[in-house]
Amino acid sequence: MHEEIWTNGLRIVLPTTLYDIPCHLKGPLPDSKFLDSFRKIEIRAPQKQEIQPHILHCHCSRNNTMLTLTDHVGKTLGWSSAGSCGLKGAKRGTSDAGYQAAIQLAQKFSPPFVHLKFHGFGKGREQVFRALKQKGWNFVRFTDLTAIRFGGNRPPKRRRI
Repeated sequence: MHEEIWTNGLRIVLPTTLYDIPCHLKGPLPDSKFLDSFRKIEIRAPQKQEIQPHILHCHCSRNNTMLTLTDHVGKTLGWSSAGSCGLKGAKRGTSDAGYQAAIQLAQKFSPPFVHLKFHGFGKGREQVFRALKQKGWNFVRFTDLTAIRFGGNRPPKRRRI
């Protein structure tokens, strides 16, 4: 059972079963400081927060493999590439280069859950996944964001000899 008191357009609900309101309050309305001592305080259980997975962007081209690790919002946490591993020239486009870039990134970070996003059809694409799985990363989701043309641009004119 509750008792409602209206003061200055505000509704104040007091639990009458838990607290006895003194007899001298039956006349004029009490001030807000006095009513605060009779208010019931609700204590809520803490809400469980969902752990958002980190996002790993894997750009695999014919010439290089670049990895960028971001949080769930998109803020960059770290990056690695075949070029930053010390490989130069045509060696950056190999599958081993993608493996080395992934190992270098895995040594710096160990996120709890990862959403892996692939961009492109490079040779290091599968090796990135294998290297990170070997290091114990947990993948939640895979997404392929490779741009595929339909129609495309007009081709250049034919060469006549």
